[in-house]
Amino acid sequence: MAPSSDSEAGEVPACAGGHGGHHGGGHDEEKWKLGLLFCIFIVFAHGFHVFISRTKRYLNRRKLRALKHTFDKLLEELTIVGTISMLLAVIQEMMIKLDRGLFWNAETMHQIHVFIFFLSAVHLTYSGVSLSVCMISIKQWRKWEI
Repeated sequence: MAPSSDSEAGEVPACAGGHGGHHGGGHDEEKWKLGLLFCIFIVFAHGFHVFISRTKRYLNRRKLRALKHTFDKLLEELTIVGTISMLLAVIQEMMIKLDRGLFWNAETMHQIHVFIFFLSAVHLTYSGVSLSVCMISIKQWRKWEI
């Protein structure tokens, strides 16, 4: 069967999984945006890793063992919260299908993710402020001791 005069060589028919338009026309922009988003995540993660490494090095050089212990506990809690959030994202569909939407629906799962995000953001902010106050207090004590 010969191709109709309406179709061009680059078009993918809608019945073949395409959307009836040119192959990849609208998807290229979505792939570009997704790639940019992943690049931003990678840069953010690398910056966070550098911040953690420098903070640990600073605390080791200054021999601030208690603050380093607090910082390590903060990182452990952040890891646990991230793991819980990732686990919820992975098993979300299974929980919705298993419960048939009576207790867990998509809106509930979204609200749980938002709650975890805000809880961890407030916890990190509070811990960072208290860590900073402790460091300032220790500097003032050292001036008083000398």
